Amino acid sequence: MKTKIKIIIASFILSALSFGQTLNFDEAFGIYSGKNITVKNLELDSKIRDEETKELINGLKKDLTVTGSTSYNLDEETTEKTGKVSYKDFYVEATQKDSTNTDEMVVGVEKTLNNFLYNTDKAQIFSNSISSLNARYEDKQSLMTAISSFGDKYIEILNKDNTIKSTEILLQEKSKDLEIAKVKYDSQTLSNYDLKVIELSVKELTTTLNIAKVEKEDLLKEFKNLLNLSEDVKLENLEDVNQYEVYKDDNSIKIAENQIALAKDELKGLKVSNLPTVTAGAYYNLDDKDTTMELGFTWIPLNYKGDEKSKQLTIEKYQNNLLDAQKTYELSIQQTQNSIKKLGLNVDLSKQTFDLAKLELEKYKIMKDKGTLSEYDYFDKQKDVLDDEIAYLNNLNSLNLAKKLQNIYSNM
Repeated sequence: MKTKIKIIIASFILSALSFGQTLNFDEAFGIYSGKNITVKNLELDSKIRDEETKELINGLKKDLTVTGSTSYNLDEETTEKTGKVSYKDFYVEATQKDSTNTDEMVVGVEKTLNNFLYNTDKAQIFSNSISSLNARYEDKQSLMTAISSFGDKYIEILNKDNTIKSTEILLQEKSKDLEIAKVKYDSQTLSNYDLKVIELSVKELTTTLNIAKVEKEDLLKEFKNLLNLSEDVKLENLEDVNQYEVYKDDNSIKIAENQIALAKDELKGLKVSNLPTVTAGAYYNLDDKDTTMELGFTWIPLNYKGDEKSKQLTIEKYQNNLLDAQKTYELSIQQTQNSIKKLGLNVDLSKQTFDLAKLELEKYKIMKDKGTLSEYDYFDKQKDVLDDEIAYLNNLNSLNLAKKLQNIYSNM
């Protein structure tokens, strides 16, 4: 991630610590980014790739070679000693021969001219860099998926809170109704049936509330594991997100472009490897002060290095993938924008539905007080209002989360 996002995350963590264990979304996200195992492993993967790249480059630089040999002729009883130090294309070779009592030192350079057409060392580095880039893009996708999962878990708890809070309010109201109903029943102004309906409504709401609390307990445990925390936490509601930037996910385009670039480079290497190997050398004898120039080639016609046509077809396939990725990229931006737009429309609709349901409930209460509506039908309407309220609050959470995630993705 960029330095910018790291600074933001650090500030989130500090804020979380200063606020104790009552966390808002940003504070929880800061802890998640610093402690979550998935996030840590993605960071470790990135560091491992960096070290492997260094190891590759260092390995290619280790071209210094020292060799030595001694031979003894049994018939002539003579010895010949040879030592050679080479680095890349250059070498110094010294020879001592007892049979002629001569010492010889040669400085030379040998170069495979094919390397001017295609440098295999550079090709390895290029291939490694492409693999690294693609892995980073894939890691980013994995990180976005992990962050999205974090967001889903966060609002799951908030949504469960909405159920608990709204149910508690209705339960308090029905508990008061039950107290009044008992007085009316004792004074014989309320039927046993209506009393039973109110008692059942209190029982139903109490059961709904207890189940919601148990489910919230499980969700909180799961969320604490996600943050790698052992302490209890309380989550604050999401604030309204008025400004957001839609994240433009072009990772699949970059991966396809990298695949094409790598395949083209490999095709170039294939073409060069299928050519005869041409070498050139220059040698200077320090004792004889003699210079020798040499040009040679090696060709093994049956040692075919690879199918160039197959590689060309692979490039064509990758180019098709690129076109598809570009179309998907444009579509994904539109889909994200429309998804947020639909969430906004759902919020507006659910708010109007909830407001209307509250007005309608007032009419139902008047009808109940007049005796033209049963307690059962009135409670049924109260539950509808409860459901409409929860739906509105949950839709609002989904909208704010979608906007917040877009801002997080855009800063990665």
